[in-house]
Amino acid sequence: MQDCLNRTINYMRISVTDSCNLRCRYCMPSDPSFLPSDSLLTFEELLRICRVSSCIGIRHFKITGGEPFVRPGLLPFLSELKNQDFNPQVTITTNGTLLTEETLHFLKEISIDGTNISLDTLNRQRFCQITGSDSFPAVMQAIKTGCALGLPLKINTVLLPETKEEDIEKFLCLIKELPLALRFITRMDIGKNMDAPLKEDGRFSTFAQVAAFCEKKGLSLIPDSSRKGNGPASYFHIPGFAGCLGEIDAMHKKFCSSCNRIRLTADGNLKPCLYYSDSYPLKELLRKGCDDESLRARIWQAAYEKPSCHHFEKPVKGDAREKHFMNQIGG
Repeated sequence: MQDCLNRTINYMRISVTDSCNLRCRYCMPSDPSFLPSDSLLTFEELLRICRVSSCIGIRHFKITGGEPFVRPGLLPFLSELKNQDFNPQVTITTNGTLLTEETLHFLKEISIDGTNISLDTLNRQRFCQITGSDSFPAVMQAIKTGCALGLPLKINTVLLPETKEEDIEKFLCLIKELPLALRFITRMDIGKNMDAPLKEDGRFSTFAQVAAFCEKKGLSLIPDSSRKGNGPASYFHIPGFAGCLGEIDAMHKKFCSSCNRIRLTADGNLKPCLYYSDSYPLKELLRKGCDDESLRARIWQAAYEKPSCHHFEKPVKGDAREKHFMNQIGG
C-alpha cells in the first residue's frame, strides 16, 4: 500500500514481549517492570494481524522484543507464520543469549529469512557492563554455529560512548573470517532525556568515524548496492573479507522519505513512527470480536497516516514524542 506521502508500506516489526533477560541501559530503565502475560497479544491474535496485514501489501515481518526467545511458544509461532499461504518473509532480532544449537537448527529447518543478533562489543568485561550479564560466550557460540549452519546472520552494534578502537578492531577481525553483515547503528535517545539533542560523547558515535578508522587501517570500503534485507541499512564491502559492514544512521542520514515500516507493540498498539507516541490500538478491536474488514481498516489507517519524518536529531518542543523505552516499543 501507499501512505499519504506515497511511500510503499510493506514491513511490520512485531514485538512479542517487552521482557528481556539482559539489562542494556540504553534500551530499558534500571528497574524495569514488564507486562503481565494476559496483556500481551496471543500468538493466534498475532497471526490474524499478519494475515489481515497481508491484504494491504505487508509481506515482511520482523519478530522482536524485548527478547523474543524469552516468550514460551515462540518457535511454533515462527513456524506457523512462515507457512502462511501469502508467503511472508520472516526475520527475527535477538540478543543471541538463548540461541542454542537446537534453536538454530529449528530456524534453519523453517527457512527463517534472517536473524539479527544485537551485540555492542566483543570484550567480555564490557559486555557484562553494558548488559548486566555474563552470557557473552553463549552469544559467540550462537554466531559461530549459525554461520556453520549457513543461516543468514547480521550483527547489530550500537555505537556507545564506551565504544573503543579495540571494539572496532575485533569486529573487523570477526567479519574478515565469518560471512556476517555487521551494521553499526547510531544511538538514538528513546524514553529519556528527550528535551535535548543527544550528546555525541563517544570516540565512535557515527559510522563516518568507523569508516575513517577503517581507512586509516588501509581498508577500502566499497559501496555494496545488493539487497540484504528490507531495512534502511547501507552496506560496504571490504576486499578479502567474508562479511561486510553496514550503516544505520537515523540521526544524521534521515531515511524517512523511504521508510517502509510500521511497528506493533507487544500489547497490541500499532505505531506508524518510532519517534511519536501516536498509536492505533488493535488489541481492543480483536477482543471485542471485530471482523477482518474492521481490523484491516485500522491497520490501513495507521499505515496511511504515517508521519513525514522524525526529529531525533533535534527534538521539536511541544510535539507528541514517544516516552516509552525501546523494550516497550519493540527493539
